[in-house]
Amino acid sequence: MSPVPAQARAVPPTRKIPAAKLGRFEQQPPPVKMKEPNREMLKEPPLVPPIGPKVEDGPRPREAAVPQEPRPVFDTLPDVVVMKLLETNRAAYLRCFKLAVKRDPLTTSFKVKVHVELDGDGDIMATKSDAIDRELGACVLRATEWIKFPASGKPVAVDLPLFYRVE
Repeated sequence: MSPVPAQARAVPPTRKIPAAKLGRFEQQPPPVKMKEPNREMLKEPPLVPPIGPKVEDGPRPREAAVPQEPRPVFDTLPDVVVMKLLETNRAAYLRCFKLAVKRDPLTTSFKVKVHVELDGDGDIMATKSDAIDRELGACVLRATEWIKFPASGKPVAVDLPLFYRVE
């Protein structure tokens, strides 16, 4: 057999494959035309008062200082004592939180800080709660009044951190 010249060989016809169509998420967004910023504002001077000596209108009458009552300096209780106090009153706080969940079932957790100021004998002088729910705050403050705080001989401020999560 004699070799067939390259020009005489039969070449199969070539098929053109169409380009793949891209989905709408694969397509590139059209380019956004940005407007040229308006530069006229930069040509004007800024609107500030001229620099010069400061002139006062005249002497102002002074207000009399009102003497304030001196605030007592508070000590704090050790963390171990605070945790023991919270544990002894846990049932009362738990009742308050469960009542709050019953009122608003969508709330699943609470974080409340109760600030208590005590005198030297351990008696409560003032309490304050940061609860958003007014009824929960009142209940927690009532429960705090039942705690027997230790006498320290000095004014004491205690912050009671309360946490509750619905299980």
